[in-house]
Amino acid sequence: DDHLADAERRAVVDRQLVWLRGQLADARGKGEKVLLAMHVFPGRDGYSGKLSWRPLREGGSTAQDRFLAELLGYRDVVVGLLTGHSHTEEIRRLCGRGDTCDDDFFGVALSAPGVTPQHGNNPGIKLVSYDRSYAPVDFETFYTPPQDGRWSSYTFRQATGCPASRGTIVDCVRWMGTDGLVAFENGYYDVLSGRGVPRFPRRMLDIRFGD
Repeated sequence: DDHLADAERRAVVDRQLVWLRGQLADARGKGEKVLLAMHVFPGRDGYSGKLSWRPLREGGSTAQDRFLAELLGYRDVVVGLLTGHSHTEEIRRLCGRGDTCDDDFFGVALSAPGVTPQHGNNPGIKLVSYDRSYAPVDFETFYTPPQDGRWSSYTFRQATGCPASRGTIVDCVRWMGTDGLVAFENGYYDVLSGRGVPRFPRRMLDIRFGD
């Protein structure tokens, strides 16, 4: 929260991460899986290129680094993130500590488009489907031009051609590679509004340590 002083923000981050760690440990102990939902995603904003979480450093690590470390430590529990805020169609990779994210990501963050067209996007909603372990396997995005009111939709697998043999969205993103994921983002970023948004930069795809 940008309205809080740094000391207050540090305390809030500490409390939230302690709570999250406790929830993930509890889920692991019960053999459960976790699909995390939040409003503002970690990583960089697709419009400004700036970090979505203000980079206040706490003990040498940013809040984003500390959050990623928690997820990485429970990668057997966390099956993905669901986010909002950007009003766009986005898939972001959760990167490990390797030199590149291409072969070292452990999950994805799926952004739901906004129902308002205030950023030039078509109004849209997203329906995510998942398997028995709650790992996302596909999604269908419904959208409509504001002046039209008639709804259309596309699925992730239809849009990308990902084969059924790739069981989850994470498997599909690995199969697509960076170029394939960039192509999807550039084609569907504004939920097919046709407003001619700038190309989606590769660096926006990844939620990384040290960013």
